[in-house]
Amino acid sequence: MSILVEQIYAHPFEDGNGRIGRALSEKILIYHSNSFFPISLSKAIESKKKMYYAQLEQAQKTLDMTQWITYFVDVVLLAFEQTEEWTEFVIKKANFYDTYGSSLNVRQNKVIRRMLDEGPKGFEGGINAKKYISITGCSKATATRDLQSLLAMGVLKHLSGAARGIRYQIVL
Repeated sequence: MSILVEQIYAHPFEDGNGRIGRALSEKILIYHSNSFFPISLSKAIESKKKMYYAQLEQAQKTLDMTQWITYFVDVVLLAFEQTEEWTEFVIKKANFYDTYGSSLNVRQNKVIRRMLDEGPKGFEGGINAKKYISITGCSKATATRDLQSLLAMGVLKHLSGAARGIRYQIVL
């Protein structure tokens, strides 16, 4: 752990100190747990980047590591939560394709893959005919038919809107 503390204070490299520090942190966590648990400190830190820099600056100015350690423990816990969320998402995604994969036409599959690429948080604003057309290049009539088919299969559910403004989200 002392190498990590020294690395935070000294910044021995011209660039990449954060990446190296996070890699060392993950290695230390894995080593001391006697097991492997896939977490991404970088992803957790990125989600609260301003806090990271504020805590790092505070620790460097005061040389008091108390707040930094508290912050860091919170980041590790957040990384675990995010990993759990992604793991559950990947399992749901696999189950989804096991259930519906062979029932989707090429356009539907392309749209569903695009929506799932957004991860556990989902496709922002849901999917509507306009977005469907944009992703697939099909006509409005085809987009409407495909969306209605996905709704009937239970792949999509109504998210919001009515008539032209109707939006759907994937049911996982």
